[in-house]
Amino acid sequence: MRRPTLAHSAEYLLLRSLWAAASRVPSSGLLRAFEALGALLFRMGLRRDVVMANLRAALGETHPEPELRRIAIGCYARLGRAIAEIVRSDELMRTGKVAFDVSGLEFLDAALRGGRGVVVLTAHLGNFLLCGFHLRNLGYRLAYVAKRMNNPKIDEEIQKIYATGGNTVIPIRGFRNDPRGGLRIFRALKNGEAVVVLNDQDAGAGGYQGRFFGLPTSIPSGPAAFACRAGAAVLTAFVSGTVGKRRVEFQPPIDISGAGSEEEAVARILDEYSTRLEEKVRACPEDYFWLHKKWKSVPGIRAIYERRGA
Repeated sequence: MRRPTLAHSAEYLLLRSLWAAASRVPSSGLLRAFEALGALLFRMGLRRDVVMANLRAALGETHPEPELRRIAIGCYARLGRAIAEIVRSDELMRTGKVAFDVSGLEFLDAALRGGRGVVVLTAHLGNFLLCGFHLRNLGYRLAYVAKRMNNPKIDEEIQKIYATGGNTVIPIRGFRNDPRGGLRIFRALKNGEAVVVLNDQDAGAGGYQGRFFGLPTSIPSGPAAFACRAGAAVLTAFVSGTVGKRRVEFQPPIDISGAGSEEEAVARILDEYSTRLEEKVRACPEDYFWLHKKWKSVPGIRAIYERRGA
């Protein structure tokens, strides 16, 4: 474990203090408070330029500026609610205060019966962690691939959250130049496990160059390549719904039977993943994590952020 700095320790103590305070607030009030806090952070300007730049790039041709702003505020509010739900996940799950509607489990079951493991490609869409806790309660043990954070103390806490209820975590430095992390993913697949990857964030110049909302983008190619080498199926699964019933949809495996090479197979997987994800984001853009600089590694698109000082 990396040695934490004084700043790391201060950040960790602040996080633990906020977590402890939030744990004492009734869940109904906490959810509303965190929704309001999220919306307030948008109005205060926290990464607002990034979010608005992303929304203008993705939806600007079809949505007027006031609608984009409404979506952005909704994004912050739903993110706040998701954090509150994770803080109180034990209570929410135990008391049934949050309901789930899971579809497509037959695709996951069939892939697991194959014995070669399965890569589940998902995204920062909806409260994927809370739904992961529910799937564990249904008997599905998930192995989350989680990129390490700079603060080792907070990184340890985040890994504990991922592992709530008996799920496991595969910590990695990145999807490139991390042989140890890659070996862990490969071993999990060879052991027949379900490996969950949030594959939508920017992967830099070395990532797979695809398209998202018609714009060039870079996403990690490693998980798809590992799946090809292990002979594992690749599914997509997405979460939607914030208030009331949460929907978890497992979609059919991505067909790569006609691919002539691993490179072609990886391209088919990632292009189809991006297409399916875009469809879900268009249906409910407020659920998506627009705070990430989605197109920062692509020359020209990066200017969207720089032009607005994001």
